[in-house]
Amino acid sequence: VAVCRHLLTLSLRFFHNKKAGDLISRVTNDIAVTQVALEYLFDDALLQPCLFLAGLGVAFHANWKLTLLTLPLVALFAYPVVRLGKAVRKSKLKSLVKLGDLTEDIQQILSGIRIVKSFNMEKQEIVDFEQKNDEWFARKVKVVKNKALSASAVELMGSLALVGFFVLGAWLIMNDGFGLTTGGLMQFISAMILLRDPVRSSAKTWNSLNESLAGAERVFELLDTRADVADAADAVEMGRLARGIRFRDVSFAYGT
Repeated sequence: VAVCRHLLTLSLRFFHNKKAGDLISRVTNDIAVTQVALEYLFDDALLQPCLFLAGLGVAFHANWKLTLLTLPLVALFAYPVVRLGKAVRKSKLKSLVKLGDLTEDIQQILSGIRIVKSFNMEKQEIVDFEQKNDEWFARKVKVVKNKALSASAVELMGSLALVGFFVLGAWLIMNDGFGLTTGGLMQFISAMILLRDPVRSSAKTWNSLNESLAGAERVFELLDTRADVADAADAVEMGRLARGIRFRDVSFAYGT
């Protein structure tokens, strides 16, 4: 509603310079992307941190020294997730731009269908639409690829971390390090397994948030646009017309 209200305050120059399809895409597709991602984010915003803290508490109970030693690994997990999350946002933004072009194309076809039919341009319109659709699909695939890489990185690093914990724990037990026992190691490994789901879900949530930010960026860009025509501060409200309208000191120009 706020976006529609803001659009109606903008001047005709704005709509002359903007594609109608792109505006429609921002009001529909971009807002939908923002809403879906944010709903997913807030569903896990409370649950996953609680699960992470619970698993961390179990790990500290098992062996606090070993837990402190492994905490720096969190930074190793975070780096690829954050890096790929930015790539998701960038590719999602480009895909939304292409989706706007695609929406503009179908809007032009439907609004000018009589002209298309009159000049027998159906085949050309199909070729143009397929080209824009392929461009959007390529961007969409890149989004999915970056999300898949992020998930794969978390899974791979999690599996390698568990193997490393087993090896390190076995070495500590044999060398009586950190006072670690076999039971303590099993409890610590169980805690690490409990931590995998929150970490995995957090990575997925981060990617969804970046998708949401890509859509929100285009929506807020629209909301931040200011009308280039506004009433003067001392403007007088026009009452009922009696004899007509006289134009004085009025100018008009195309472009800037």
